[in-house]
Amino acid sequence: MDIAGVPHELIRWTASRGEQIDARLADLEYEYVTAVDDEGELKYLPAVSERARWN
Repeated sequence: MDIAGVPHELIRWTASRGEQIDARLADLEYEYVTAVDDEGELKYLPAVSERARWN
């Protein structure tokens, strides 16, 4: 659905920006679950909680 007065270029840009954000989020989550401390132990839980994802 289009919103009256919003250029199609802006709609396309926001759609592709959402895809870029999703891809970066996946990268950050991978970095989070694979981060290790100086002894080689995992620094965080092996899964990203919903709370951590949105804070």
